Amino acid sequence: MTQEKTYLKGRIIDRFLESARRYPDRPALQKGPVGITYAMLRSSAESIADQIFQSGDDRPLVGVIADKSIECYAAILGILMAGKGYLPLNPRFPESRNRFMIEKAGVRSVFENGRRTSQVTSQVPHTKPDPAYLLFTSGTTGEPKGVQVSNKNVSAYLDFMLKTYDFSGNDRFTQNFDLTFDLSVHDLFLCWSVGACLCVPEDSSSFSMARFIREKQPTAWFSVPSVVMLMERMRVVKPGAFPSIRLCFFCGEPLFVRTVEAWRPAVPNAKIINLYGPTEATIAISHYEIPPVPEQIKQELGIVSIGRIFDGNSWTSQVTCEVTPVELCLSGAQIIDGYFNNPEADQQSFFTDEKTLDKCYKTGDLVKSDQDGDLFYLGRTDSEVKISGYRVNLREIENVINTYESVDQAVIIHEVKNDGQAVLHAIIISKTGHETTIQQIDGFCRERLPWYMLPGNVIFVKEFPLSNNGKVDRTALKEKYIHGK
Repeated sequence: MTQEKTYLKGRIIDRFLESARRYPDRPALQKGPVGITYAMLRSSAESIADQIFQSGDDRPLVGVIADKSIECYAAILGILMAGKGYLPLNPRFPESRNRFMIEKAGVRSVFENGRRTSQVTSQVPHTKPDPAYLLFTSGTTGEPKGVQVSNKNVSAYLDFMLKTYDFSGNDRFTQNFDLTFDLSVHDLFLCWSVGACLCVPEDSSSFSMARFIREKQPTAWFSVPSVVMLMERMRVVKPGAFPSIRLCFFCGEPLFVRTVEAWRPAVPNAKIINLYGPTEATIAISHYEIPPVPEQIKQELGIVSIGRIFDGNSWTSQVTCEVTPVELCLSGAQIIDGYFNNPEADQQSFFTDEKTLDKCYKTGDLVKSDQDGDLFYLGRTDSEVKISGYRVNLREIENVINTYESVDQAVIIHEVKNDGQAVLHAIIISKTGHETTIQQIDGFCRERLPWYMLPGNVIFVKEFPLSNNGKVDRTALKEKYIHGK
């Protein structure tokens, strides 16, 4: 058995190990009818760590097929026990995208169902030590950007949340997020820091989610707002429906006041907190506890305030704050050192504050602040949107479709319906003399893009309306071809 002295200290894995030492017989993880105690989960994780030690793998990152199985969670813990960071690979992603991430990260080992497989990779330099995990986010170039988050970054987040909210070992945490989504780290390590139980739904459909809450009685809920919108559409959000929930967190998308008003009667015993934060700022970096009286909710254009920045971090802008809106720039303990082996992206997104000499991250989010210091999200500076909580750069989708042999030019339009559901429209001009079908575009995209980046509608046109400066007029394009005006 792996000796504990081989583990590297000062890392997020220590929080799990301490809970396993103190509460070995408590349930640590439950999925469907299957449950596992802290002692059992630790034993499984040690087996993974042993495989890594014995393999002689000297790379800082290890891959894991993130299918939310018991073996998957054990692999994440085992990778961290071995002093490495984990690279989650989504089994629903196209094989080409997972292969790109493996090769880009220089990963030699991938765990699936508790077993290690070897990978042939390029010799990516060892950079940015002490990784907790590496995630890839959508980028403008057509290639995802690697965001490597350190144990120090995650610990700063966990410390603030544990200090601010009264989590305990009696809590039952939900795990609604894919493990390739950084918000999942909140679920795992806040839960295991206090010796609580992580409850993993077997089915994420709206009807099944309501049944899951009733059966598993979670006390700490975390999801994107659109989950509640879907549940509301299916008419399963009813007054008093979910009394077990006492802490309710939303993040990943703008939270509308109307969503809060629909959800609050269903969770009569819950505090509702709106969180905000890009992946580069580690999970979330601002919070706003929503008052119970609707008229007292701070909002802008129906969107709930994102509140104040966590202690140990700060915000600024590169223009005078009297100007509204301004781009939100973040600094502090939760901000990553930079992108993974991508100095060009670093130059675009990071700068040094001349006054404080702090390293700052340019979020691309437009905000304003009120006299109390609460922030309000007002939109984006670029073509990035959120879909089911995932960051999606519309230019990346366009660049992929533009590589199809019969496509001359593609433009992606993002639309949010009245019910809160997001739709991506691909408006395409085919090359002269070529015919392109919806089925061809759909198949091409499915081989290269994850599910949340797939266009839900494909429209073929002869020409694009142009603005006065000769660029594609996206507003006119939307009005003409989508709304038919």
